Amino acid sequence: YARLPRPNSAEHLLDLFHVLTWGTSGSNGSYDSTNGVYTAVAPAGGNPTNNATITRLTYSAAATTYSSPWVDYDSGDHAYFGDDNGKLYRSTCTFRCASGVSPQISGDWPVTVAGAGVKLSPPVHDSSTNKIFVASADRRSGNVPHDR
Repeated sequence: YARLPRPNSAEHLLDLFHVLTWGTSGSNGSYDSTNGVYTAVAPAGGNPTNNATITRLTYSAAATTYSSPWVDYDSGDHAYFGDDNGKLYRSTCTFRCASGVSPQISGDWPVTVAGAGVKLSPPVHDSSTNKIFVASADRRSGNVPHDR
C-alpha cells in the first residue's frame, strides 16, 4: 500500500510518501467471514506481533493536491508521483527495497514538467511510447521518458 497525504490534512503540509509493506512473520490480521469483520494488526507491533513496516519519505516543500503514486511493479519497483509545484518524482524503490533500505528520491529526479505553483495529476505510463505522462492544472500535459 503506497499513498500520498490527503489534502487539508496536517501531513499535507509536509508532503510525505507513505509505504506499508506486509509482514512475512507473525500475523497480518484475520477475516471473520461469518460476521464480515477484519481484525488488523499494527505494523511491527500489536498483539500478535508481525514484521510489517511503514516508511515515510518527505519529498517536497510544495503540497500535493491531485497526484497519487503510480508504482511500476515490472521494472524497478519505482513509484512516480507529482506535487503542486510542477515537479514529477520517482522513488528508488517502493515495496521491494533491500533489507534496511527505505524509499528515497532517485538521483536525477525530480523533473520539472510544469511551471512553479502548478498542480500535477497522477502519472500514467504509456507502454507504446515508454513515457510517463502527467496533466497539469494549467491545462497542459508533460511527459518524461520512463527509463530516464
